Amino acid sequence: MKYKQLGSLKISAIALGAMPLSLSGRPPESDAISVIHKALDFGVTLIDTADAYCRDGLDKHHNESLIAKALQKYPGDTSSVIVATKGGIIRPYGRWVRDGNPERLRKTIRESYVILRGSKPIDLWQYHAPDPNYSIEESLALVKEAVTEGKIRYVGVSNFTMVARLVQDHEQIIRNLREDVDRCSEEYHDEGTADFLTELMEQHEEMAWMLRSFLEGESIEPSSNRPNSETKSTVNA
Repeated sequence: MKYKQLGSLKISAIALGAMPLSLSGRPPESDAISVIHKALDFGVTLIDTADAYCRDGLDKHHNESLIAKALQKYPGDTSSVIVATKGGIIRPYGRWVRDGNPERLRKTIRESYVILRGSKPIDLWQYHAPDPNYSIEESLALVKEAVTEGKIRYVGVSNFTMVARLVQDHEQIIRNLREDVDRCSEEYHDEGTADFLTELMEQHEEMAWMLRSFLEGESIEPSSNRPNSETKSTVNA
């Protein structure tokens, strides 16, 4: 097995993506643990997981729990094994839904920390996918708290692209403009400026929607047919 550096972490060039071991149609637990053990036998030291790798919302953290159990049962040395997990997607009724709510991220990080045995920080925690309803700064504010508390060693992102970053930027501009519109109308009674800022805000809303549609592979329809921007976005794993 070849190895490479990820920051200060030494990881195997080939990782084990453990997601199939926990979705619908998953193998028996004993077989799944055998798969993980065999990967370790071959020198794999990086295991990819997520709190959302499960059948549905009632099955949350299944994959993390499975990995923790497999590592506990492994007869060899596991001190060099890096477990990279993720949070920020929920599984209501088996669907994949982005959820960057900061408080829910804080909760799931604490749950992941305990499930992965909680004796040391999570090696790598990743924000699973950008949620357009929250800025990256909002979603990750409490993640920084978890780093300070010693629950996470390194933080990363997954399913992020330049388009996703642009969506986040437009969403932040929209929030700022909305505050300015309210201030112009309520504090300064300057309806002319408020109208101008409203038009500008609508342009950013249109652009954010188009970028989000591109990101999610949806067809771009006239603005009159747009879904409400507050609707939760679905995403692949």
